[in-house]
Amino acid sequence: MTYSLNTLNSTRDNPSPIRIGMGRLATELGLVAGFVLLALWLLALVTYSAQDTAWTTSGAAGSAVVNRAGKLGAWLADISYFLLGFSVWWCFAAGVSAWLAGLARWLRGQSAAGVETSRQSLAESAQVPLTTRKRSRSPAVFWMGLTLLLCASTALEWSRLYRVENFLPGHAGGALGFLIGPAGVKWLGFTGSGLVAIAMG
Repeated sequence: MTYSLNTLNSTRDNPSPIRIGMGRLATELGLVAGFVLLALWLLALVTYSAQDTAWTTSGAAGSAVVNRAGKLGAWLADISYFLLGFSVWWCFAAGVSAWLAGLARWLRGQSAAGVETSRQSLAESAQVPLTTRKRSRSPAVFWMGLTLLLCASTALEWSRLYRVENFLPGHAGGALGFLIGPAGVKWLGFTGSGLVAIAMG
């Protein structure tokens, strides 16, 4: 039985840096804080009630807060739904994705700087096959993509899902949909604006 001469050698050029001290503590505190904030936001969005006193409504006089996240949750859900309508769930999904990516980095023992260093070394190394190179995503590309998705989703929600306005503190698609939806229908027509929004999404 024969083995390659490179069988026992590590294929990693730069091992991940060991997290110690304040860097590790900051990473772990960030993960815990992120989890708590996402859980609070989820609870606030799921238990939203128009009867609660919040930014867009004075609520029912003398009634207890219905939102399970309390008065802060009532305000958070009210503002979230007012700005983006039900499309706010895209932001929640993006937050969960970012938290899971951070958790995966922590479990692998990598810091954010270590990830960037390993990405650069993979891109610059001519010996690494093209199929094993990791694609780097800059934060600007992520935010531009999320913004484009939100614009498309809120415009579709405003023009197609107007029946959900009864469950929201404002318009379907929120304030963003109210700005983008009418302009899209005016310039592209009902069908054209829907096709463009789907393509943008």
